[in-house]
Amino acid sequence: MTLLPGIRLVNAAATSSRRSLEEEEVTAILRYYSTYCWQQLDILEGLSGSLASLYNDNDYVLLINRKKLSAVHVKTLKMSEDVLCLKYSPNDKFLALSLLDSTVKLFFADSLKFYLSLYGHKLPVLGMDISSDSSLLVTGSADKNIRIWGTDFGDCHKSIFGHTDSIMDVKFVPGTHLCFSISKDRTLKQWDCDNFELIQTLKGHQSEIWSLVVSNDGNTAVTGSHDLSIRTWGCTQEPLVLSEEKENEREMEFEKSLTEGATEPVVPGEKGKGEVELASRRTAGTIGSAERLMEGLELWREEELKMKEYNEECNITGTKLAPPPPNPILKVLGNQMPDEYVLNILKQIRSSDLEGSLLLLPFNEVIDLLKVSVIWSQKQLEVELVGRTVLFLLRVHHNQISTSKLLLPVIDSLRVHITASIDTLRDVYGYNLYSMRQLHRDIAVTSSTGNTFTDVSIDISPNLEMLCHVW
Repeated sequence: MTLLPGIRLVNAAATSSRRSLEEEEVTAILRYYSTYCWQQLDILEGLSGSLASLYNDNDYVLLINRKKLSAVHVKTLKMSEDVLCLKYSPNDKFLALSLLDSTVKLFFADSLKFYLSLYGHKLPVLGMDISSDSSLLVTGSADKNIRIWGTDFGDCHKSIFGHTDSIMDVKFVPGTHLCFSISKDRTLKQWDCDNFELIQTLKGHQSEIWSLVVSNDGNTAVTGSHDLSIRTWGCTQEPLVLSEEKENEREMEFEKSLTEGATEPVVPGEKGKGEVELASRRTAGTIGSAERLMEGLELWREEELKMKEYNEECNITGTKLAPPPPNPILKVLGNQMPDEYVLNILKQIRSSDLEGSLLLLPFNEVIDLLKVSVIWSQKQLEVELVGRTVLFLLRVHHNQISTSKLLLPVIDSLRVHITASIDTLRDVYGYNLYSMRQLHRDIAVTSSTGNTFTDVSIDISPNLEMLCHVW
């Protein structure tokens, strides 16, 4: 071992200032060295036992031998249930233990006499801790709840739904009423036990977290997980704003509910038990498509408002003024019309996501989409897509639309123009169908393979006739 002058050696094994079981004593000094000249000053012979401590007092080094301690059984306390965990209070006054019957019992540490019984958890307590001032006891249970108790009367200050899975352990930060909790849901959370608030949630483990320890200075927490890793979490100097943390938590929960757990609104007439039905969950695709569609409708409203103001000014002045500049997005797309811009967004939505995206639209956006559909039907643009969109919106929002007098002219205009567009499309399909039949007859007469072509046409013709009948 090498010792440098001026360096104080620290005992490797921490010893308690309070004597327990049997008194410990310093038996003798082995050797007495000067750290400046490394000259041996004195030797004491006839010592027994092993070396326990080294002390450096700048000028001299003391090597101390301590007497070994022995532990003997003193008392036995019988319990009615299995004991899951134990905890001594820092003031050595209480001994807390959790039982398999979901209760926590407090005993006096010196006499092991019963003091308090804490009831409230529905499942056994898997971890608990006592604050440094011995005034609070926090418990974490398999029922996913954290309970904060007072050790003076045993009252429950607060019960908090802390995690989404069983809580494996809880630890107080020394010298404070802040505590950490770990769970099988792979998260480490920090709590304020005075204000009963969640401070922050720390994620990183890929599997259940089983163990937790907090350093004596409270600046470091270490967690051990089933993912074969140990993670160290350190305290930073960056200030933490609880309102921002709560807002982030709400946003994450909202996004998670949208993409994973939210069910679709009930559609009138939908039983949901057929072979083909609406998707039961929202997806990122439907949410993104609905947002893009609402942005397109907002651009269309702005352009319509500008054109309305422009026409009013022209009527007031009696002259034709310069038209307002188009939206930069429309200008980049080659001065595209606003209604065509919205139609292109609608065409980009996948067929499987169309109905899910339309369900996410607010009713005011539905009204604007119906008004734009009137323009599409007048221009006979994408008749099939427009008809499918309008019919679905009418079926979903039938009650609101039927009671709105402002929408009656819009619905009547859609009925007239969409019907006319479908009639025109049916005529085109019918003309093409009979042209193909005539072509088939001509080929059958002039070709030697007419029989083979006839066999194929027998299978194709009913499908073409069915398509024509639908339109």
